[in-house]
Amino acid sequence: MAAGGSLSRSERKAAARAEILQQEEQRDRRRQVSRIWRKPPAERSPEECQVLSESEDIVRELERRRKRRERLRRRQEEVCDEPEELRRKVAELAAAVRGARHLVIYTGAGISTAASIPDYRGPNGIWTLLQKGRSIRAADLSEAEPTLTHMSIACLHKHNLVQHVVSQNCDGLHLRSGLPRAAISELHGNMYIEVLKKYPRLWCMSKPPTRRPKLYIVNLQWTPKDDLAALKLHGRCDDVMRLLMAELGLEVPRYDRYDMVHYGHSNQLRQARAMGDYLIVGVHTDEEIAKHKGPPVFTQEERYKMVQAIKWVDEIAPGAPYVTTLETLDKYSCDFCVHGDDITLTIDGKDTYEEVKTAGRYRECKRTQGVSTTDLVGRMLLMTKAHHSNIDEDLDYRKHTDNFGKGPKGHSPWTGVSQFLQTSQKIIQFASGKEPQPGDTIIYVAGAFDLFHVGHVDFLEKVHQLAEKPYIIAGLHFDQEVNRYKGKNYPIMNIHERTLSVLACRYVSEVVIGAPYAVTADLLDHFRVTLVCHGMTEVVPDKDGSDPYEEPKQRGIFQLVDSGSNLTTDLIVQRIIKNRLEFEARNQKKEAKELAVLEAMRRLEGEKH
Repeated sequence: MAAGGSLSRSERKAAARAEILQQEEQRDRRRQVSRIWRKPPAERSPEECQVLSESEDIVRELERRRKRRERLRRRQEEVCDEPEELRRKVAELAAAVRGARHLVIYTGAGISTAASIPDYRGPNGIWTLLQKGRSIRAADLSEAEPTLTHMSIACLHKHNLVQHVVSQNCDGLHLRSGLPRAAISELHGNMYIEVLKKYPRLWCMSKPPTRRPKLYIVNLQWTPKDDLAALKLHGRCDDVMRLLMAELGLEVPRYDRYDMVHYGHSNQLRQARAMGDYLIVGVHTDEEIAKHKGPPVFTQEERYKMVQAIKWVDEIAPGAPYVTTLETLDKYSCDFCVHGDDITLTIDGKDTYEEVKTAGRYRECKRTQGVSTTDLVGRMLLMTKAHHSNIDEDLDYRKHTDNFGKGPKGHSPWTGVSQFLQTSQKIIQFASGKEPQPGDTIIYVAGAFDLFHVGHVDFLEKVHQLAEKPYIIAGLHFDQEVNRYKGKNYPIMNIHERTLSVLACRYVSEVVIGAPYAVTADLLDHFRVTLVCHGMTEVVPDKDGSDPYEEPKQRGIFQLVDSGSNLTTDLIVQRIIKNRLEFEARNQKKEAKELAVLEAMRRLEGEKH
């Protein structure tokens, strides 16, 4: 030992070697004990039993680890109740749902596995696979659709059986199912917004057990709240919700995809009708549109009704194939088919009209510049007002027209956004040009008629049925007036676009562009109005607080008309917002295909020269 009591260098080395040897002996001892401990007791030799008795601390640690592993294994096991037992439990759950004063549903990853979105702790869950050293597949949330469970929860909320939903999922499927945003609290946000919230009072654990809300759990695996539950149902979410909805006597709503019909389509149909004597319009199914183009905005039933309401259409062909063939034309006794001068491609990039073009049974009409589903969807998502008349274009909208749906290789001339320019000639082409005749019942209706949709069609059809010879005049309010009573960035379509949309409807005879909000005596006398109609939507007072329909009410010519449709412009915008990622992906894919075809056409043209 060196002077002063400190260890010399050689002594420190010897102490370190001794410590290492002791640790190695302990590891060897643990390995030896562990090897003996794993043997069945009957197979242990007397010497091995002596080793175990001399290593009680190591044996106790091995026992603790074994119990912990067994507990974790049991918790990861998926347990399913027998069918009869599950039905009994669902009946008990249904009684609790009916009797609940304030029902809150808490959802996790399990309800989305049927939408091909992996959970975390299931047999094929993300954490499970990572622990096994296996790779995990990427899930495209924009392709996912609400499951039966999502749709059932939305239905329960609609029938006031569920008051609120708390979800730790970020797939946005609750919103897509139709559940109002005000009815859901998303702990981690969703695809559109990222948040991190804590709800310390969610489980009411600070209250005595007797005062806590009753907890009902649907899960195949163990949960930390099992011991607190009034009932635990071991079943798949969709199976349980299917039984529950049947027990409650409720039908699970179907999740629908959508596509838009706008005045650009009407203009093409006007041109097509002028080429022949009878116009049959083929309308694709939701499945066909989703497969080849992307998510639609209106359901197929809504599109059927809207296309039939366009005044140049003589007949529709429901469920028309996306690829037009000679067989389709012959089936409907058509001489030729007509499409716009923009290209239409299948999912694999082929021209959908190639066969009829080759046979010489194809005609082309001009595409309406300045309108596209891409542009209208962008207006809803950006919430700007730059598309309104008499308002300068702002930076956000300019950015939208530059980038919305833009692929990595630039713009397609067909999917790109351009500005719509109204002309008197266009209005003349859409207008009927018919004056009211003796004996006609002149009916006046007024509103925004924004994103002209099937709800408007249903209303106008009902109004049309009120008289034997109706002459319907639609008054369209200016953009600034609509924005006053609708707020946000409404109207989505400006006054010029809304004018053409309404003029294309077969039930409308005339349009008043920029009609006054209040239906005045001058207006009624000028047009010799005999009846004024309004739908079941709220009537917002005029700027001075007066009733805009006071004059027709005093004359006794005002009538409320129930269209039987609950579709509104607000609901359409909600559909778009819920499917934002799908629409952006749709436009990028569509434009990429069009650019590929455009490049091929340019190459062919170059080879000719």
